[in-house]
Amino acid sequence: MFTQLLSKKQNRRGIPPGMSRRLRDYDYNPNFIDYLAMAISVSRGNLEFTKLSSFTGYSTRYVRQRFKDLCGVSPKQYGQIMRFQWALKRLIEEDNQDMSHLALEAGYYDQAHFIHVFKDYTAYTPMECLSISKQRGSTADRLKA
Repeated sequence: MFTQLLSKKQNRRGIPPGMSRRLRDYDYNPNFIDYLAMAISVSRGNLEFTKLSSFTGYSTRYVRQRFKDLCGVSPKQYGQIMRFQWALKRLIEEDNQDMSHLALEAGYYDQAHFIHVFKDYTAYTPMECLSISKQRGSTADRLKA
């Protein structure tokens, strides 16, 4: 499954740093939850849950329950968090971002859905968050000071 997901260039950016090292380690054999978390992360939270369970060979109910027991959130919630984090990172890193384009690229239905989810996680709209981020400066600028 990972070779299928990693063959797409746009998914390579979504791999967490620690996981990319593990994916190159041919002796690393991910456990069940690592496998699920990496699959969701690589897809930026846009992996269909039925595909996730079919890749593992377990029922959707079993996958959901094991993931929630070990991670504390359901795979769907984890995917929503991964999608939001990717969108937040893109919003802050890129100037002159078109919100509707970013929403669709991140996998949201439309801009209104994106703003609603954004406000749920941050209590700010994407534009308010962007202006706060610009006022505070980049992380690199803060580290230099």
